[in-house]
Amino acid sequence: MRELQQGELGLGELLRRARERKGLSYVDLEAMTRIRRTYLKALEEEKFELLPPPIFVKGYLKILAQALDIEEGSLLHIYAQISQPPPQAEFAKVPIEPATPPSPWRRVVVLATLFLLVVLSAVGYYALTELRQFLAPQPQVETTYIQPEPSQEAFGGDQGAIQESPPPKAPPAQSGVRVVLKASGRSWVRVIADREKVFEGFLKSGEMGSWEASEEITIRVGNAGGVAVSVNGSTFTPMGKPGQVVEQTFTSSP
Repeated sequence: MRELQQGELGLGELLRRARERKGLSYVDLEAMTRIRRTYLKALEEEKFELLPPPIFVKGYLKILAQALDIEEGSLLHIYAQISQPPPQAEFAKVPIEPATPPSPWRRVVVLATLFLLVVLSAVGYYALTELRQFLAPQPQVETTYIQPEPSQEAFGGDQGAIQESPPPKAPPAQSGVRVVLKASGRSWVRVIADREKVFEGFLKSGEMGSWEASEEITIRVGNAGGVAVSVNGSTFTPMGKPGQVVEQTFTSSP
């Protein structure tokens, strides 16, 4: 509400002086105007929060102006000045921009990244397994050198004479079992001799391996078509088809 300048009478003071000048009490004025004495007292004390809405207060002031011989326009003017609400503070309007929705490509990139990580993990695990098997001890390949028989000239014999060769001797009976593997392709191999694992690893193309046992030898290969086997000097025969996992057991001859 606006404060009155020095020398100006407030609304309440103006009403009080006019009532006292006429020698009227609140009871008398209430009887004359039909306005509750609580409202009359609130107007003189300018306790506007105890009064009804301004439209009723203006009606009361018009009645009091006639009863107390006060100029109605002055009374309403003073009330209008002191009842004006204070100016409201202006707040700066800050524009609020809507949040940018996530791009659908972002979800695609995240899913592709997760898929790539899964694939790389699987490839890494497979490569690590292959590397461990590759670094396993490789079989020792036995190489047999055949010494050529000396010719007749080395013994100074007659070139024209025909030497009868002695009859071949029967090979001595073998005891136990001897297995030779020859790889034509890379294959995983496990060898168990007399129930004891003696080799597990890879044979590369062109490599050979030989093992002996007293009772039996069990061979398990991961690429049967790339491995040929010879038992006790027999002809090499493939152990199976390419990519086939095969296990065979060879026992000593009775």
